[in-house]
Amino acid sequence: MRILTLMVAGLGSSLMISSVQAANVAAPLGIELGITSCTQVNESKHSEWKLDEPRISAWSKGTILASSSPGIKGLERAGKLLVICDPEDHVIYLSLVIPKESVQNIASGLDKKYKSVQRNLPRLGGGYAKWSAANASIKIEYQHVSFDAYLTYETKKSEALYNLYSKEQARKKQSATESQL
Repeated sequence: MRILTLMVAGLGSSLMISSVQAANVAAPLGIELGITSCTQVNESKHSEWKLDEPRISAWSKGTILASSSPGIKGLERAGKLLVICDPEDHVIYLSLVIPKESVQNIASGLDKKYKSVQRNLPRLGGGYAKWSAANASIKIEYQHVSFDAYLTYETKKSEALYNLYSKEQARKKQSATESQL
């Protein structure tokens, strides 16, 4: 598949998308996953979103940007924002805590932009929905007893890095257990 390079004025980064999937690229809050850097996000949104000082992720080995109250326009009631980058400083994961009552409206908006893969969003009980974009998977999850829901965007690289980290942690735990015996 042929790749096109376009310039995105908002964050000044180059955007790599296929000509077939141009409209299906996930760019939550103007952050294009896999392209935009944590450095760009931190420089452009640090004070507006009240970002904490950057840290390093144990599983991705890249920068973590977080805010407990980002005050995002249009999502004023949204809670914790988490942006995680890979070692090359590309955003590979973004999550946002949203009010559970907003789930249906947000899900409807996501239905219009992305391919729905799985959906179980009842009015009562726990809920889960997943969409597919050219550069990421998008999920909404919530528990029955919670007032909050979690909206996450993650790239395949994010999933692979986290799975690798999880396997390594399990191996270390198994090794530690065996050494105790």
